[in-house]
Amino acid sequence: MQMTTEEYLQWSKLRAIETLEYYKSPTQAFLSLCSDLGKHPELKKHLAIELGTNLLLLGKINTIETMRRFIEDCN
Repeated sequence: MQMTTEEYLQWSKLRAIETLEYYKSPTQAFLSLCSDLGKHPELKKHLAIELGTNLLLLGKINTIETMRRFIEDCN
């Protein structure tokens, strides 16, 4: 059974949060999210990729807590 776009997004977010919890690395979690989103034809240009990149470079989502909130808020 194929996942819907929404299901795939939720799955990608779950994997990113698992990565965050395992590695304790906001960057690794963000890379996980971007990698998964990039593999889906409807999500490969998701705004979270560009926004997250900018926020990460500016140091705005560089803690475990801020990255978790960013991932959870993606929709």
